[in-house]
Amino acid sequence: AAAVESGLALVALTAIEDKLQAGVPHTLEHLRRAGLKVWVLTGDKVETAVNIGFACKLLTTEMTLLHIGAADADGGGGGGGGARGALTTEGLREQLRTLTAHYAAQILAQLP
Repeated sequence: AAAVESGLALVALTAIEDKLQAGVPHTLEHLRRAGLKVWVLTGDKVETAVNIGFACKLLTTEMTLLHIGAADADGGGGGGGGARGALTTEGLREQLRTLTAHYAAQILAQLP
């Protein structure tokens, strides 16, 4: 086999599409129109999450998208995030509380 299978090059390509279940876009659109407030939490790349959000009609072009990332972990919108691996569960909870309060105040300030 070694004499026959030598000097070969393996060429391969694969693609996977994770399709939404039937009815998901329709259901999410109805919930959104009913005034449901939604936060999207993802472990994906932000671009992937946003594209899926638009595909399933969870997000629309009329919406303002607020991206909170690791750089916002200090609550100041910049820096921070460099030591993410060293954070404890309680530390993450506290940061989430801080970020939630910060952005909730910003959102409430925009209401009529």
